[in-house]
Amino acid sequence: MQATSLLTAGIVAAWAAALAHDVRSGGSTPVPAETAAPSSRPAPREERWSLLPRAVASFGAAVDGPWLYVYGGHVGKAHQHSTANVVGETYRLSLLDGTSWEALAPGTALQSVALVASGGGVIRLGGMQPRNAAGAPEDLVSVDEVARYDAAAGAWSPLPALRSARSSHDAVAVGSRVYVVGGWTLRGKDDEVWVRDVDAIDLAAPSPKWERVAEAPFERRAVAAAALDGKLFVLGGLDPDGEMSSRVDVLDLAKGSWSQGPDLPGTGFGCSAIAAGGRLYATVMEGSVVRLSERGDAWEPVGDLAFPRFFHRLVADRDGRLLAVGGTSSTGGHLRAIETVDVAAPASPRFTRWSVPFSGSARNRQGLAVRGQELLVFGGNQGVRQHDFQPEHFAREAWSVRLGSGEVRRLADLDEGRQSLATVSVADASGKERARTFALGGFSFGASEGVALSRTSAYELKTGGEADRLAATLPQPRTQHQAVAYDGRVWIFGGLDYDPRRGDDAFRHVLPVLSWNPADPESSIEPAGIDLPRSRRAFGAAVLDGRCYLVGGMREEFEPVVECDVLDLASRTWSTMPPPPRPRVGADLVALGGKLYLAGGSTPSPGDGEPTPCRALEAFDPKTSSWSTVLDAIPVGARHVRMLVCGSRLLLVGTGGERDALELALVRP
Repeated sequence: MQATSLLTAGIVAAWAAALAHDVRSGGSTPVPAETAAPSSRPAPREERWSLLPRAVASFGAAVDGPWLYVYGGHVGKAHQHSTANVVGETYRLSLLDGTSWEALAPGTALQSVALVASGGGVIRLGGMQPRNAAGAPEDLVSVDEVARYDAAAGAWSPLPALRSARSSHDAVAVGSRVYVVGGWTLRGKDDEVWVRDVDAIDLAAPSPKWERVAEAPFERRAVAAAALDGKLFVLGGLDPDGEMSSRVDVLDLAKGSWSQGPDLPGTGFGCSAIAAGGRLYATVMEGSVVRLSERGDAWEPVGDLAFPRFFHRLVADRDGRLLAVGGTSSTGGHLRAIETVDVAAPASPRFTRWSVPFSGSARNRQGLAVRGQELLVFGGNQGVRQHDFQPEHFAREAWSVRLGSGEVRRLADLDEGRQSLATVSVADASGKERARTFALGGFSFGASEGVALSRTSAYELKTGGEADRLAATLPQPRTQHQAVAYDGRVWIFGGLDYDPRRGDDAFRHVLPVLSWNPADPESSIEPAGIDLPRSRRAFGAAVLDGRCYLVGGMREEFEPVVECDVLDLASRTWSTMPPPPRPRVGADLVALGGKLYLAGGSTPSPGDGEPTPCRALEAFDPKTSSWSTVLDAIPVGARHVRMLVCGSRLLLVGTGGERDALELALVRP
């Protein structure tokens, strides 16, 4: 029998048997886990995001009426400053629908510019302007420009200039008065003056002019400012010694006196703040959204961002929701995503979904990994059917998708096409280096056979885009296996050694657990001295609190594996856990926030029908040893769905669609 028909016939027969829980294996049949009733779960909430017209950081943003205005900023690669990557573009977004952008009259090309609402428009204040061309030595100057955009007239008009040029500052409007605080004055190469003056202008005065109203007890730039209850709050920043600050200084606008508030609970460099609904909110570089307590003596967490960012803007819409706009990420790259933080919403699962244009040829079985805010995609099968194993269908491509900006970049190809790779990212023990990402084994086309396991090579996908084939190899070919990282090591579980040249012995399920230290160039991938309790392929695996959990999959004769095994990686001893409500094949299991989450794969169909894709997102809580349903239907419609962890969210990736796009969803359980 040909490999494709053998696989299909075997799977259908096995799934029909699974409906009756006919599990012929060693050990007892597990007791089905309890599942939360649908009525006991809070309804999931969809958080709709918008995208900026382009990825930008260090810009101005303000809300006036139903409009979000965005002005200027830095575009292109971080830390490169020239006339080519600083813009004066002006846009506004309708907050009524969250999708309609309108290009307005541009102004001076500036970054580190402040923007405040003025009623029927916005006012921009100061900023930094490069005078050098791309590739030339940087020549940066701060400006004293102040201008108002009149929405009715559709034009900018000048206002009185600042008392001194200023950039990397912030500004706040309080009634008819506008205050500027923090920052520095750049006057070309190696010429900078830190500004301590707090200046203000009363735009309702007969002859508005800027005046010095206070001297700050600090010198900081890249600060955030917000006003609440007659007080001006100045948060975070960077001091002249290059130290990032979490300090909060408070100016009583009536008394002209300073006090110090509670430090931010995180890094305040390039942070942002806003007063909304009578409360003060701020973001920190690590991604937390915090609120000042009513007593003003502490910060309390109210949410977090899917994409931690700095040099962004935090604004509030008319419904009191916070919007985190643009910025740059600590893992590199500017962002287009505008995230919504609904601080008044009840606790419930939340998700957002979007699509990214993608020209990769593979439709399923890719190797996927998340590195920071970057999705890595490599290999896969170009066919749309379940078992398209013709040689031309195995993809060699590797891709990088920046989730916060939608930027897609082609990386260097693998040296041969392959699918069903095991991918794993290993964090640096010191925390100073980016995680290293590896792809191991897989399934490919042999020299003359219809189907064969691909070579046992391991790849490291580098930051620069190249995929290095490593000297380390698997001691035995594997596909449909899993690799996890723990304590700097890679652990490899299960899988199938398939070679049709062996005839009746073509299918060999692999039991030895492997271990590898990728930090040691001389280290090889070797047996760890442990075997799986039972054969398992096409399953989910995740590490939580030093234990590796194995869920679902198939064993010999294409029968589903109902039992779920748990390996304590320190003691190297096995135990079991309750299985999910229904058997799963090809599902992904990930750990997040002390729980395990299961999504994707197939479940049995009634009768003798083909297995059907599972649409539920389920969670296992080790503390209660029980399963629950998070979402009855995941918010990705593609046939093939994968799940990974991205920061504090679950990332769902749909790869089985016919369109030239990746379907993406982030879920906060």
